[in-house]
Amino acid sequence: MSYVVDWMKDLAMGIPSIDAQHRELLERFDRFLDACAQAEARGIEEVHRLLEFLASYGDEHFAHEEKLMEERGYPLLEAHREKHQFFRAQLAGLRAFLDEPRSAIASLIHTRKFVLAWLVNHIKTDDQRMGEFLKGGDVARGA
Repeated sequence: MSYVVDWMKDLAMGIPSIDAQHRELLERFDRFLDACAQAEARGIEEVHRLLEFLASYGDEHFAHEEKLMEERGYPLLEAHREKHQFFRAQLAGLRAFLDEPRSAIASLIHTRKFVLAWLVNHIKTDDQRMGEFLKGGDVARGA
């Protein structure tokens, strides 16, 4: 089942390194969604494994974006960085929640909605704005 691959053209920024990382994040998120949907039958181990990947790869991706923004003097860097920090904190909270013995698999519905909505919204707004700036445009054009 694929949830996000069809959206890739809408999300492309035209910066190959970032677009490749976004594709990887979203493809892994598809796997995460599948694991969540099948967790009741197969157990939650795959959900944990994919959530760990999303957190780790997200950190690498955010560091890459932030380095590009720093190098180019992106004026909205701190606000963008704060959004990355928010997402990291949400994933950390989710990982801790899933480690609780009483965590119901049904609670993953909230997780799926949050992660998908945050990733897509962040790419379509903040990252598009940043991409316009990095390609030599005005920050306001990407807003």
